[in-house]
Amino acid sequence: MTSETVTRPIGWHRVLPIFSVAFTAVYFICVGVDIALFAYYPLVMEIHWGIQPEASGPAMMWYGWIANSFIGGVVVAGSCLLASESWLRRLWSLTPSILIVAILMTALIARRYLL
Repeated sequence: MTSETVTRPIGWHRVLPIFSVAFTAVYFICVGVDIALFAYYPLVMEIHWGIQPEASGPAMMWYGWIANSFIGGVVVAGSCLLASESWLRRLWSLTPSILIVAILMTALIARRYLL
């Protein structure tokens, strides 16, 4: 194995699935913890950073969750784009452990809403 194949960065075709997974993970966390970058209030047709008093009517948090997820996905995918392929191979070896932790976190958050 030459040093050129070990240190070359990965291509876009391998980064896009990483973006998709990171986007989904950040979205799930933002919905579970109820963190949104901003909130849209359709009754008064206003966008605010954070939650406003009930006088503004019910808030639509979905747009803020999507914005958070996009930013998180870009950060993770961008960092993987800058990483070398050998480093990413080591990261993939940790994937089963990461999945177990993610499943446990999913179960804990789902339990909060279902029970």
